[in-house]
Amino acid sequence: KLMLEEALGKFNFYSTAASRVATYFFILNPYLVGDVFIRNAFSEYSALCLSPLALYGLLRIRRRPVIGSLILGMSMALTITAHNLTALTVFALLAATALFLYPPLKTPLGFWKMIIGAAGLGLALAAFFWVPAIHYVSAVRSEENVLGKFDFHNNFESLWHLLGYDEFFSAGLLVPLVMVIAVSILLLPHPGNKLPGRGLFQFALGCSLFFL
Repeated sequence: KLMLEEALGKFNFYSTAASRVATYFFILNPYLVGDVFIRNAFSEYSALCLSPLALYGLLRIRRRPVIGSLILGMSMALTITAHNLTALTVFALLAATALFLYPPLKTPLGFWKMIIGAAGLGLALAAFFWVPAIHYVSAVRSEENVLGKFDFHNNFESLWHLLGYDEFFSAGLLVPLVMVIAVSILLLPHPGNKLPGRGLFQFALGCSLFFL
């Protein structure tokens, strides 16, 4: 909710409606629901729930650099300690979003100092977690992590399988329906539709399709 209000501006119809709808769909996302009630993957669930806070901090830097950088740094640290694999994906998304929101050639250097400082703060706060992990990396037997059910070669399913109802990772038809509607609104606007933040939403939709 805070993330969309920061992107669209507060106290307007677009902000109120979009933040409410986005919150409902995020909470009821089949993957998140499955994490809690099927897989008991609470660490991944926590990291995914923290990721919008990091994006909010990145957006907040535009108006309140110090507060935004603190929110970004702390949320990055929390994401790392919750689920390090999810953190890698979130950080890649944050880097792409930062380049989109703050083009290096058009943005004052002070904004990038805040972003880089926030990244450093997040890594420093989570150092108690990742420094020992790097220290003991020699004790990891990576070849044992790709045996049996952990063999990643068997984890790539067809797109139709992901949009069906057979297994846990199936999302049903609601997710593609929402994405089709989003594409229609963003790419085929009627002349009177002046949606604020259209470029940002197009970027977010592109990222969603990429990660899908």
